Amino acid sequence: MSYGSTQKPGAAPRPNKTTPSTRQLLAFGVVMALAAFTGFAVASKSITLSTSASAFAATPAAPLSAPRTSWDYALIPVSGESCMLGGLSPDPAKITLPKCKDAKVDESCVEPSNKKKPADNCWAYGMAFSVYKKVKANECVDDSSWESYVGGGQYQHSCKDISKMPFFDEKGVPGPHADACKETGSGGSRNGIKGIEACCRACGGQKPWNPPPAPPKTHKPTPEPTKKTQKPSPAPTGKPTKLVAIAPLDCPGEGGFDVKPCHKASFGDICITDRPSGNKNAAEQCFFDGKRFSVYYKVREDDTTFTDDSSWKSGDDAMWSKKVAVKEGSADDASDCRAIAKAEWTIVTKSGNVLPGPREQMCASVGYTKEKQDVPAYVACAESCDSGDREAFDEKDKHEICRTNDPYFEIDACDHHDNATLPGSTCAWVAEDAAKRCLEEGMTQDWDESPTKAYAFRACGEACSTCYDKP
Repeated sequence: MSYGSTQKPGAAPRPNKTTPSTRQLLAFGVVMALAAFTGFAVASKSITLSTSASAFAATPAAPLSAPRTSWDYALIPVSGESCMLGGLSPDPAKITLPKCKDAKVDESCVEPSNKKKPADNCWAYGMAFSVYKKVKANECVDDSSWESYVGGGQYQHSCKDISKMPFFDEKGVPGPHADACKETGSGGSRNGIKGIEACCRACGGQKPWNPPPAPPKTHKPTPEPTKKTQKPSPAPTGKPTKLVAIAPLDCPGEGGFDVKPCHKASFGDICITDRPSGNKNAAEQCFFDGKRFSVYYKVREDDTTFTDDSSWKSGDDAMWSKKVAVKEGSADDASDCRAIAKAEWTIVTKSGNVLPGPREQMCASVGYTKEKQDVPAYVACAESCDSGDREAFDEKDKHEICRTNDPYFEIDACDHHDNATLPGSTCAWVAEDAAKRCLEEGMTQDWDESPTKAYAFRACGEACSTCYDKP
């Protein structure tokens, strides 16, 4: 076939009657004609007339660039953090994201809600949207050999299994999809690979966060000084600090990779303790990737927001007797703020599973002080319950310390709160009668996007005076 000409060689008319010798001569002529034509076409493409010293210069034929087709691209459902909620709207005419048929490579797009198998991977305005990203098909593939590890309450999943998991249920509560993408597994010759890395299409094409490489170690000077000078002691700052263990709901995501150690943290920020894991005084209330770690809120020693009322007593001794084991003859009261401080935020079972401890439920109990009746523990024991009224963000707006109006918080309709079941409206309902409703328990999600139980005084800080936005 010739790329230099589109003209087809004409076929000689075949005589009605031919002898064998005539047929042989005719065939030979046709062959010679075709060969001559083909040679001319190839020569016309591969040889170019040149005005240089040589009469002819051979140049390679330019490769053809075939137009890309729909097979070169793939639409993958984006992960929750890439939903671009600002481009969505309950009114289809106001959606600013492009339709997927018009999207460019690496651009987010929406598909119509009447699609046969919608992704329903983004939740906004009380409804689900199907948001995708257009990617090059050969650059975003799932590792068919990858499977998550079994154990620790997890089930074995493949990329194909994850692709079938729902992102949300009909009420907007996150489904198992996000958690499955964060599980660790192995595939082929690689171990310790998370789903978000092995399952590009099933997990939205996202890559896991990798910590920056450690700085190179510097060698000691050679020769080393013979006389070592003693470093001066650091000057006292005059600002004694106090560390308040934060509630598990406020534990930072991804294991607190961007949280400073407490001795380097600023006042009003969260920090990770320098104490080794397993210390009997460490909170160890946070959990990520199979490990517990301790996170605190750093305040000044004279801070009056996080203090405990020593006169407060619980009014439910029957409940507390099951929460805290007090040794016989001990002077400690098993129903005061000190008992809350000694209770565990989280516990680890013999099989290695991490479960909520008794401390949070104790903070939701009601008792009395020497001056007032019906005082919740989270009000009287602000330090032990990490429930003092503070700013939602640290000074640099890097860490969200607490929640003012959690948009994901909802209370089960089975608790007869029909007007508080929609996410985004629950805290407004709590604010209507904060004295009673701040003790209601509902569901939300932690900073790793895992569903978790929470009390209203944690999720609705503005209504319950445990968290406020900067003025």
